[in-house]
Amino acid sequence: MDEIFPVLGGVVLGLATGQLSIRFRWIAIALLAPLIAYTASKISGEFDQNWRLVLVDGAEVLTAAALAAHIGYIATKVPALGRAIGARFGRR
Repeated sequence: MDEIFPVLGGVVLGLATGQLSIRFRWIAIALLAPLIAYTASKISGEFDQNWRLVLVDGAEVLTAAALAAHIGYIATKVPALGRAIGARFGRR
């Protein structure tokens, strides 16, 4: 149950930065992911057990943010792609 905080934080971060340009998206993710990982470790109490668990949470945040940003980016591009394919084959 403790792993929901970093994953959810990463998804929110990825979706929030999904509309930025690629350069700014990765800069924002790189700057905010450690903060989210630290916060998630403090919320779940893992930081009190061992500070190295922040690294595990950081990896989870980065992975979730990267996947969510990529999925969010593709989701905005697919409808336009679908209209282009439909128009090419005579469908509207």
